[in-house]
Amino acid sequence: MIAEQRILHGTGLPFDEDEARRLQERVHDRARDLSAVANHRLAAAADPGFEPAGVLDQVKAPTLVIEGSHEPVKPGHGAIIAERIPGARLMIVAGMGHTLPPETHQELADAILAHTAE
Repeated sequence: MIAEQRILHGTGLPFDEDEARRLQERVHDRARDLSAVANHRLAAAADPGFEPAGVLDQVKAPTLVIEGSHEPVKPGHGAIIAERIPGARLMIVAGMGHTLPPETHQELADAILAHTAE
């Protein structure tokens, strides 16, 4: 799990292995069914296409799309999503990968609060 976290973290910010291990231990201790984590991987692997045609352009809610500048999984999908949702705003978080490292928490919280206050 730590090796996977390291990859998902991306390369833009330092990876804190001790913190990742503490988090994974908490996940393990709280999990009712550890095998359920495989569902996320199976869904991602199945990837029948980016989206069912015409779904994103039907979103009416104000939308803030957030993507890390070092996204290792599907880089650039944030821009595609923001482009397809009418009026959506794209926020690229410098250094962030697929995870939400502590260094980004304040920036993300501020952006989400500002977005929801509009």
